[in-house]
Amino acid sequence: MGLLTATGIGAVVGAVVVVFFLESTRFVIPWVPGLSAVQGAALREFLIAAALLVVLRFYAKGLVPERIPQPPLPTAPPEAAVAIERVR
Repeated sequence: MGLLTATGIGAVVGAVVVVFFLESTRFVIPWVPGLSAVQGAALREFLIAAALLVVLRFYAKGLVPERIPQPPLPTAPPEAAVAIERVR
């Protein structure tokens, strides 16, 4: 297994999304007038939690879901097809 397998890529994408949420909420606080520093920090934490919950709700299998290959279906031998025709 390489470093950037399906789950490795998902971890990197997830980390980027979390850092994006952390950094983007910094710019929301000045838009809300009348907040103290503590209230602004609490609002920021609430916005980050809400954004993560939305991501988890709509991407339950992950942002980069793991691809599981489907095994091939077994084929019936030719004798079975002849036996089915005889039964009919």
